Amino acid sequence: MKTIANVFHADHGVTNETLMWALSQINPDGFFLRTLDLPEDHCDLLSALYGPLAGDAPVSDDVVSFVKRSEDRPASRMVSEVKRPSRLLTVIGIVKEDGVTIFTAYGGPCAPREPGDSTLSSDEEKKESSDFWAQHALAAL
Repeated sequence: MKTIANVFHADHGVTNETLMWALSQINPDGFFLRTLDLPEDHCDLLSALYGPLAGDAPVSDDVVSFVKRSEDRPASRMVSEVKRPSRLLTVIGIVKEDGVTIFTAYGGPCAPREPGDSTLSSDEEKKESSDFWAQHALAAL
């Protein structure tokens, strides 16, 4: 079993027990990005995603505000909605010599990085991000 060395963006309510379960399912080697269905013995997570990927209509600009959630991120497209229960867990990380570094883990399906994210390098990634986030938003409540 791999050990967790670091968890960045650990503010999504995912317990260490759930992260360890996820690592046992993924058995990562190098960079990984996986979305898993939670087993019955794990609690629901909360998903902040609204829009077609979450089973909603596209989120229109007239109900969106842009909120800077942290200093290291661009402003996010947000709606005045609550987070919803999800049985999905998305985990993004990398295996290093000292253990697993988890960049983020959150409830819900995998979504592309947001427009303006400094790690978007290619025009294709930037277009995918822009197209996706033009129809999606995150719950502000």
